[in-house]
Amino acid sequence: MLLAAFGLMERRSRAPMVPPLLVRDRNRAGANAVMLLLGAGMLAMFYLLTLYMQVVRGYSAVHTGLAYLPFVVGVGVASGGLGPRLIARLPARIVIAAGMLLCAGGLAWYVARLTPASDYFAVMLPAMLAGGTGTGLTFVGLHVTGMRDVAPRDSGVAAGLLNTSVQVGSSLGLGALAAIASMVTRNRLEGHAVAAALTDGYVAGLLAGAVLFTVGAVVAICTVNARISPAEAPAR
Repeated sequence: MLLAAFGLMERRSRAPMVPPLLVRDRNRAGANAVMLLLGAGMLAMFYLLTLYMQVVRGYSAVHTGLAYLPFVVGVGVASGGLGPRLIARLPARIVIAAGMLLCAGGLAWYVARLTPASDYFAVMLPAMLAGGTGTGLTFVGLHVTGMRDVAPRDSGVAAGLLNTSVQVGSSLGLGALAAIASMVTRNRLEGHAVAAALTDGYVAGLLAGAVLFTVGAVVAICTVNARISPAEAPAR
């Protein structure tokens, strides 16, 4: 009996942690790739904007947290109502790409308008609403696509893949975009005010984030071809 149990454990240990069918599926692979790019741009955006608000503008921690409320509102509206409606009516790649482009547009707005003295309501609020709405749409589209047609026994692994993708993307994106911001700031310090040099660095990092979001939209268009039925769409 012990030998039989040992043989069973050995066979189980040889089984792959991630079933090959999950990663070979075109739509699921595309969803995880876009999730990685979303995480890469999103966490870096939070990091750089927080530094801008606290270091350049002198916001307190509470003031900075409240400044992100438009982003939260955008996520709530998109994921709680708009996203499920769109995903039931349009191809998934359209919803995901639209969300990523909204995120890219929000960062592009910062790139075009952010200065050491930018008005919050004219510059940051609309960009945060666009970014939050885009993030909500993208999350809805990616989760529905990434979990579609997954066997019940593999649902935990499929969800874990999506979570791993966003976490890995966040780590890589934060390191890369923070490094870009730091290099630009270092190069601008000579002959520029510290606040202006810091802002230029943050803007450079945000521009790189906009590029990542745009690449994510292209990846979604090229890889995701699923059409989500109303029955598969999330409940509104």
